[in-house]
Amino acid sequence: MLCPIYSRGYSQTIEKTTVDALRVRAGWVAPTDGYFLNDSAMRDTVSGWGEAVKIADVREQALVALREEIKLQQGDLKRQLAALQSEIVAERKAWCSRVRWGKAQGLVYGLVIGFGGGYLVRRNNP
Repeated sequence: MLCPIYSRGYSQTIEKTTVDALRVRAGWVAPTDGYFLNDSAMRDTVSGWGEAVKIADVREQALVALREEIKLQQGDLKRQLAALQSEIVAERKAWCSRVRWGKAQGLVYGLVIGFGGGYLVRRNNP
């Protein structure tokens, strides 16, 4: 008895010598166009589909685990980024305060030198 194949799936355990496949056109011996196998080849093919489903399930489980790990890593990365941004803000505030202090010192030195220079000029030119 020949059974129709409706999928492109196959089993890796099928030996090429055991497969008896025929190409049949619709209306000739079969009601539909396609490939037909004998019973043993069809059983091997169906068992191959079962293996493919098992492999797909394992891959899906691995994908779900990977997505969970990515979410955990993403949360950790967000926390690290927030900590880095707060450190940058703190460093910027410290730098701005040092710059302001330097500007204030420069202003004081400039005023002292300016008044001192003016005093010396007036004292030397009566």
